[in-house]
Amino acid sequence: MTLTHYRLLHTKGGDWPKLLFEVKINIHDVRSGYQGSQSFVFLGEWMEDPRFNWARDMVFEIAFDEVKRIDPPRIVSWPENVEVLIQDYVSKLPGPEIWHNRELGVYSKSKESFEEFLNRCREGLIERRLERMRNLREIFYHRFFKLERKLQKSLIEEEELEVSQHLSLQTDLKRLFSVGRESLSRIFLKDDFQLVLLEDLKWDFPKRPGFKEHLEALALQLVRAYNDISQEFEEYAKDVELYSVPMGAVKIETLERGVVWS
Repeated sequence: MTLTHYRLLHTKGGDWPKLLFEVKINIHDVRSGYQGSQSFVFLGEWMEDPRFNWARDMVFEIAFDEVKRIDPPRIVSWPENVEVLIQDYVSKLPGPEIWHNRELGVYSKSKESFEEFLNRCREGLIERRLERMRNLREIFYHRFFKLERKLQKSLIEEEELEVSQHLSLQTDLKRLFSVGRESLSRIFLKDDFQLVLLEDLKWDFPKRPGFKEHLEALALQLVRAYNDISQEFEEYAKDVELYSVPMGAVKIETLERGVVWS
């Protein structure tokens, strides 16, 4: 096998060889579904005794721009056991780190950024979140309509009001609750995890103190319940831990073999 000979830059070289090898590592992790490849250039101690493997401090990563090609000081042959050494060394390297969402049991992909993965987790939780929101919507639609009937009935029972005042207040209530129903429909169609504010409801509270208190209390309860669900599912989306892809079953291809004289 023809070997390329090098010396490290900024050195004069020497008569002791070290092994330079470039490897391409193809990774396919069944557990996470991770697939990817990585290339490295390593410099390792020359070892011919098949009884021994490299220790971690006997190999280190370099780049081709750290070495310079030279004429061989002497002829050497690539040791027969090097491929076994490479396989053993690479299998013990720390694998690439990806993210694992514990709630969904999903893993990030090889080139997926953390924010992209987080958004994918949110998307994976949307149906569950919307189901909770649909249940909440039914509860508050019922309470909303119940309050509307209660306030309308309260107006009718106020005998001291003139007819024109009755009509004006009833008209205001009908308009207020009509706008409120539209607002409820709008916020419960949201498919993001953003919180809502009290002003997002766009409810015009009546001037009558008793009516205003009832409606404000319902609005506050709605906002709190809505935001509790959004926060809960945002926490699910962010329930992420690092996962180190194991290197034990990788496929290794040696692309370049050389000798560095030191």
